Amino acid sequence: TCALPICGIVVEGNANGEETKGGEESTEGTEGAGEETTGNPGAAAVEKEIGVYEAVFDKLFAAIAQKDLDQRFVQSKNVKSTSTKEKEESTVAVTMQVLEVYNEVLYDLSVAPEVKPDGTVDRKQVDIKQSGRTGRTHVPDAVNVPVQTCQEATTVLRNGLNQRKTASHAMNVHSSRSHVIVHVKCVVTRSDGTRAFGQLFLVDLAGSEQI
Repeated sequence: TCALPICGIVVEGNANGEETKGGEESTEGTEGAGEETTGNPGAAAVEKEIGVYEAVFDKLFAAIAQKDLDQRFVQSKNVKSTSTKEKEESTVAVTMQVLEVYNEVLYDLSVAPEVKPDGTVDRKQVDIKQSGRTGRTHVPDAVNVPVQTCQEATTVLRNGLNQRKTASHAMNVHSSRSHVIVHVKCVVTRSDGTRAFGQLFLVDLAGSEQI
């Protein structure tokens, strides 16, 4: 699994799965913790602080990996011909868009900004459009970055967030000044050529670090 907190948004908990308050380290219930976690390697992971984005990516790719394992297990138990086994296979493709809304303008954070000769920075602007066929809102000009692992997804997100607009104020010296939308799309291609789609939007509002 990944181990990179993102944006300071963390999931906190002690060994009993209880929430800690205010981001402070919880010391309650720690006595005898060594005895409780002995022989339980997953207990330490419960206490590890991870970002919300990271937790979602980890869950998603773990589910895809489990699906592949289940598929191979079924095939290993199947005594039919090889051609039949191949027909039973399906694949999952995951892509990401990392977008920023700043001053009512939408930017593609997956594209590195261009530095002009005069020193100004030109970031890629994209437009929100609505499909005339389905009526769905989408951003066709934004780059869809393919990712295959939790680590790759985290790297794409981190690179995008490095370009996010920030500014200081009384409560936070690195407060976000924009909204970030992470669009994760999964396409399952079945053996008969049909496809199934799933998508997830992770929205980080401007200045929401304190929440």
